Amino acid sequence: MKKYCLFFLTTIILMSCDSKAKIKKPDDLIPPKQMEDLLFDMYVANGAVSVPNLNGEKNVNYMHLVYKKYQIDSVRFAESSLYYTSRVNDQERILRNVKVRLDELREKYRKEQDTLAGSKSDSLPQNPMDKNDTTKLKIRPREPIRPN
Repeated sequence: MKKYCLFFLTTIILMSCDSKAKIKKPDDLIPPKQMEDLLFDMYVANGAVSVPNLNGEKNVNYMHLVYKKYQIDSVRFAESSLYYTSRVNDQERILRNVKVRLDELREKYRKEQDTLAGSKSDSLPQNPMDKNDTTKLKIRPREPIRPN
């Protein structure tokens, strides 16, 4: 009888465990499209930390500007992020779209950088046999001066 009770209790405990976390939808949930835009801007702001700004400053935290742009606070973001984390399909779709946008932005800047690198003119003469090129001059050793 003891074995049956133990088996019954173990079965009930295991059946009550659910692998899916059920998070209550927040009252002020950030909509999925806005969450995508918000995450995109957060990744860009996070990447800009190591780049000097117009004042030459590095390690500037821009997250407060992202929150201000979307008129949210960190608590609302955390609650919405937790909710979407519990909804794997929604979060996967949002993060996939953010990744696509970040890849497009990286490609855009890579093309601009390549264009700028190709348009710089070289200050050295293009013709290596230029007449004014002093690197091709042959220098003869001087003859020793002989006393008369």
